[in-house]
Amino acid sequence: MAEELRRLLANNGILAVRNVSLEDMKRLRIAVGGELVMRPWELSGDALGYCGLVEQRVVAAHDECLFFKSCRNPRFRSILIRGAGDFVVDEVKRAVINCLKFLQSLLRDGAVVAGGGFIEYKIAHVLRKMSLSYPSKVQHTIQAFAEALEELPLWLVRNAGGDPAKAKTELRSGVAADIPCRIDGYAGKVIKSSIMESAIVKIQCLKSATETAVTILRVDHVL
Repeated sequence: MAEELRRLLANNGILAVRNVSLEDMKRLRIAVGGELVMRPWELSGDALGYCGLVEQRVVAAHDECLFFKSCRNPRFRSILIRGAGDFVVDEVKRAVINCLKFLQSLLRDGAVVAGGGFIEYKIAHVLRKMSLSYPSKVQHTIQAFAEALEELPLWLVRNAGGDPAKAKTELRSGVAADIPCRIDGYAGKVIKSSIMESAIVKIQCLKSATETAVTILRVDHVL
């Protein structure tokens, strides 16, 4: 957009913005309820959206952003993430995306399970009881699968510098007594509290891990 054209529009009370990506235009169309128009002569009243307030702010030392408030679609929102550096921003962005995906799966499925290693040890506890009803070698297979499930949460303890053997016994005791407990990924120990995870995500994780292990066992040569 030429500078002269922007000046003429501004003199007539029309805000013009240049160098806007198509992806941002699509998001704005959803927010204000308008339509994308490629040619000026195709513009009509039906293609216009609604926004209560448009303002320009300086969000950082040299960054300027346009904020659209009171749009026609109140359920459409933008999240502004700021941080001390690119690494911090990327980590916060990843955490926000994970939270939004968790909420999406929770609203779609509507089921949760106890997290922090509790559900893995609960499944292992049930499998050990079930294995006693099999007198053949299947019993050892089920018990080995239970051991593998218990190993997954212990990596949180190892990464935090905790004692995996102590955490393993404490989790087993808590599950046997049906006491809500979980692994604290920061302190590397077991604490008596509970957090929730999406059931559909946990089921998919266990399925993928099992299929991967089976595939590796079927390969004759492992590098």
